[in-house]
Amino acid sequence: MFAILASSIASAQNAKNGKQKNENSAITVADNQAQSMLLNASSDNGPREINIGLPTDLAGTAILENGIQVSYDSQSQSPNRVWRQDGSFSKVRSMNLYKTAIYNGSIGIAMSTESGRGSSKFGGAASFQTNSFGLLRGNFKVSGPLKNNFEYQISAFVNYDPTSMRASFDRFLDQTQIVRGFLNKKYKNGQVGIQYKFANSLGSNSLNQNPYIYHQDGTVTKYNGLAIGTTAYIEKSGMAYPQNIYSGEQLSWDLMKETGSTSHIFDIMGDHKYANGMKLNYTARFHYAQSGFWNPNLGTIFSTESQGANNRYVYRDDLNQVYTGDVQKGQMAVSNKWGKVGVFGRAELSKDTKHHNWLVGLSVNMLDAHDASRSVYGTYMTIEDNPTALVHQKMINGKWVNSSNELGCENPNSAIQYYDGIDSKTAIYLTDRWNMSKRLTLDLGLRAELQHIDGYWAPTSVRGKNDNGANVLKGKEKLKKDWFNKSATANLVYKAFKNGGFTADALYAEIGGNLSSYAQAVDPEIKQSKTTAFSAGVYYNHPVVSVTSKVNYIKRTNYSFAGNFENPNNVTEIQRTTVKYDVQTIGWTTDVDLKPFKGFNLHLLMTLQNPKYSQFDFTMFDQRFNYTDKTVRGVSKVLLEIEPSYQFKKFRIWGSARYFSKQYACFSDALYFAPRWETFAGIDYKYNKNVNLSVNVVNLLNETGAQGSIAGANTITEEAASAYYDKPLAGTFIRPFTVEFKTSIKF
Repeated sequence: MFAILASSIASAQNAKNGKQKNENSAITVADNQAQSMLLNASSDNGPREINIGLPTDLAGTAILENGIQVSYDSQSQSPNRVWRQDGSFSKVRSMNLYKTAIYNGSIGIAMSTESGRGSSKFGGAASFQTNSFGLLRGNFKVSGPLKNNFEYQISAFVNYDPTSMRASFDRFLDQTQIVRGFLNKKYKNGQVGIQYKFANSLGSNSLNQNPYIYHQDGTVTKYNGLAIGTTAYIEKSGMAYPQNIYSGEQLSWDLMKETGSTSHIFDIMGDHKYANGMKLNYTARFHYAQSGFWNPNLGTIFSTESQGANNRYVYRDDLNQVYTGDVQKGQMAVSNKWGKVGVFGRAELSKDTKHHNWLVGLSVNMLDAHDASRSVYGTYMTIEDNPTALVHQKMINGKWVNSSNELGCENPNSAIQYYDGIDSKTAIYLTDRWNMSKRLTLDLGLRAELQHIDGYWAPTSVRGKNDNGANVLKGKEKLKKDWFNKSATANLVYKAFKNGGFTADALYAEIGGNLSSYAQAVDPEIKQSKTTAFSAGVYYNHPVVSVTSKVNYIKRTNYSFAGNFENPNNVTEIQRTTVKYDVQTIGWTTDVDLKPFKGFNLHLLMTLQNPKYSQFDFTMFDQRFNYTDKTVRGVSKVLLEIEPSYQFKKFRIWGSARYFSKQYACFSDALYFAPRWETFAGIDYKYNKNVNLSVNVVNLLNETGAQGSIAGANTITEEAASAYYDKPLAGTFIRPFTVEFKTSIKF
């Protein structure tokens, strides 16, 4: 719901300033929102997810650079493998739900950044950051003038992050370097420039998983003394052992070195002002990348005793040594670097008149993904810091026989992911700010998008075993899909009083699927997803207090979930399938900004919402499962944000606390995680106009932040929920208590 409110905050600020252009007021508000987005309790390498009353998008927060999304989709290349807050940007802003739908064709909050193009005077900046876990992060930029109205900027960013754990196979689990250079030419009516960007990144986005004991009240405690948040719960070898998806050949990959991401990106961008007052703004991009992927997806935990006398587990490093105790079952999805090409472009023509500020835009986005694939296999490991891989064996005819192979891989390539071809989107969009009177302003947005998929996929019919009994692909089938996606937004602000008034918003947006959605063996039967949102409320602006309060409604259809479902009557029977459902949320959000005395600011945000499933009904295991009207898993009903700050002389003290009420951990609402706080605080010291020092603390309360879903619980009933109480499971956590130190200089 915060996303819906954000539009009204910007609009209310604009109403406060009379005829001031919306863009100017939005920059200030959006910058504050962007700063809040970068306070991420789950990860230190990208912006956080912003609640909009819907389940978290697998793609995460959309990130734009120079008006273009940094990655076509997160399945082909994770955005944080090609983008970081690297100190090179001239602007960092957030885009609310309505702007994101029109400008980017997606649903949610987006972060928008603009590259620094150079400067008329020589100057530069540098910063260095470390933390209590050994982070090494630094950036440097220098800019200045050249002859004939040319300007330049060169920047470099390095990040060596151990995260909050100490893995045995590599000290730093996130290793990223970004280098870029910008050459800009200014002329009488505008400017044009070219940017080259190189990004190299090693690591995984799925390492914040630990074992813990789950309790009936939704809390979790340590498992056998293993600290939540600092235990390195990754198999200690740092190796993956997939099989070639075509031949079945056994492979051996270094997870850090052979699954990383390397990108070469070229941008041409500029703007031009015409004599009649119209402005042209444009960006064209060529993006070539070699990127891989690894995700150690953790499943259920079981004891060796529960498996009976005909099953046992031995150490991969010593097949003669039997292991007894609890076992972590998992599934590794992995690919080495594969090539992809992205071609992107946008052009916007705009003009400001007495009563209208209109814009017409064209965007083109194309991804050519060549033979994208991931090998998938089952895994077993011990439960300890830097665990050891296990091999599953069965007693057959009086002999112990490997069920998983000698490398510990079970059913390799049984769930190959594959797609190949072109995914493209071409859109025309229009926006207009109509100043109907001194009191009434109407913002309108329209988007028409043609989406085309022309490629190949690998359904069940082309999968099978080769002569050696290995699971392989034996072919591929043609795939063509087309969607015509339409979106429209409206925002009305009525300045009824000197310092206050009323706001109303509406949104309708359509989104198709992606080529990567067809990576599985079963047709996902993607239907166009439609989002409808409405809100209405009041605002009041005063030098001491500003308030915006709204009632919101949002609904999105045709969510698709592909996953494993267990038979409630026989947990050993597992079926993988895709289910579809709708989600709708009604809520109330209030945003307050207080400035009672000089230097002090208090920002408060409260959201009450009721996210529900609808049209969520399916049959499996000869049973009917109906989750309609159940509360959406992973989405809290109550959210609070408390952000105080105080500035005096050369110091600024700030804090941020976010409260999330309990979140259900399965579709049936039979299991849930307890409420949690995410907390931050810091002290900034401005030594002089060129030197800044800061000390920040993450997770002051040192909460575990258990959240997400519980493995094996997709079809669990309330009667069977007690089987999970006081039992071990693997789940996610937020960053543990961390102290950060940063130094920034300008010259």
